Amino acid sequence: MLRLVCEKCGRSGQLRVDKLIEQHGRNYMLPRLKDDLVRDCPRMVRKDFADWCGAQMPDLVTLK
Repeated sequence: MLRLVCEKCGRSGQLRVDKLIEQHGRNYMLPRLKDDLVRDCPRMVRKDFADWCGAQMPDLVTLK
């Protein structure tokens, strides 16, 4: 599982790594994945750079 969390707005979710690989392929870049997942975040939509989206994937350091 790969978690996506945002401490600024409280949004969170989990994604199955095997499903991500199945959908996007092994060469899909994880930073691009995060950008794709937060595209609808209100902080991203209004482009307020002073209050940018704080989404993170804290499990990336443990994936192998």
